[in-house]
Amino acid sequence: MGEFVPRPKTLGGDIPCLDSPELARKRQKTLSARAELRAERLLRAESNLETPVETQADGAPLFRISDLSAGYDKKVVVEGVDLEVRAGDVVALIGPNGSGKSTILKTITRHLAPLAGAVELDGREISRWKTAEFARNLAVMLTDRPRTELLTCRDIVEAGRHPYTGRMGTLSPDDHSRVDE
Repeated sequence: MGEFVPRPKTLGGDIPCLDSPELARKRQKTLSARAELRAERLLRAESNLETPVETQADGAPLFRISDLSAGYDKKVVVEGVDLEVRAGDVVALIGPNGSGKSTILKTITRHLAPLAGAVELDGREISRWKTAEFARNLAVMLTDRPRTELLTCRDIVEAGRHPYTGRMGTLSPDDHSRVDE
């Protein structure tokens, strides 16, 4: 066997650390095992769903991504993404840090414009949806942690009613009733 020669690296600034190919392989194996465990938990959760899911009468996908390229400032981060999601499907994006998972989510939720390809919701290109209508039909929770120190649970649930309010964002008696539920 060859002799291990440590390669200097830094952890967040000038803090040095030593990393060997063996440690790197172990780290990757651990990360992969964690991703598999998360996927297994998602599949288990899916099998426990009791709520009936409405289906498209024609069997068409509710959501379709075709040859999507996504990124920032015209720089492609991920490309060639194809996906169809039908009623009742549970989908998980799994991959290493920096592989484009959040970029895909931000693109399909209109936080970022697609660099190429198409994203359709219910058979319509997402850019053709009015903002409030889109918000009533699609929701996402990204990995950024919101700062909620001064918000109550009721405040957060009320924020979910925003797509159903008028221009002033005032909740109606019906909205308050739904929040209570």
